[in-house]
Amino acid sequence: MGSVIKVFIAEDQTMVRELLMNLLATEKNLEVIGSAANGLEAVRKINQLRPDLLILDAFMPGMNAVEVFNDIRNKLPKMRVLIISAHENASLVRQVLELGIHGFVEKSAPMDDLLLGVRKVAQGEVYFGPKIRALVRRVAGEKIEAMENLTNREKQIVKMIAESKTTKEIAYDLEISIKTVENHRTNLMAKLKLRDIAAVTRFAIEQGMVQTSSPR
Repeated sequence: MGSVIKVFIAEDQTMVRELLMNLLATEKNLEVIGSAANGLEAVRKINQLRPDLLILDAFMPGMNAVEVFNDIRNKLPKMRVLIISAHENASLVRQVLELGIHGFVEKSAPMDDLLLGVRKVAQGEVYFGPKIRALVRRVAGEKIEAMENLTNREKQIVKMIAESKTTKEIAYDLEISIKTVENHRTNLMAKLKLRDIAAVTRFAIEQGMVQTSSPR
């Protein structure tokens, strides 16, 4: 990291928040520019301060991490996000992966893992803590299994969605009705447990179904 990375910490537990601030204060090229104790305060301050890196507690009063991220993702598309949580579960990891959040470290991990995660995410990489990695492998396995359950037509449509084709274009190319495309899309998203088109696109890229010159 050449230039100084501006860091914002959103964590409702005062002790943990202050420990993080003190820890990062000793790191070169990192500057903590603000903090918040709840989700609503975090969104307001993040929009004002525009940090480069957000360390975000998964569960906070007011708004949880997913809600905070969804609120700010379009306003600050270049901001990197590292989730921290005392609760590791597959459902949360699944949401983090679907949203394209850049890192996740469990609070039970050693401080060295947290610092490594901060550095990796700040440098544009993706990082998961030791316990989270096992859950990521489990979730990835679920998606591969779900992929095998797709019909050939559904796989075609996944690929075409990821290629940014509209419903009308897909219907024209496959010589089927728009309604049929919509039904296939609904079915495949249910099978893959994906909530929106962006998640379908990320899934297709992860599975190697399409190529991208600038992966997130």
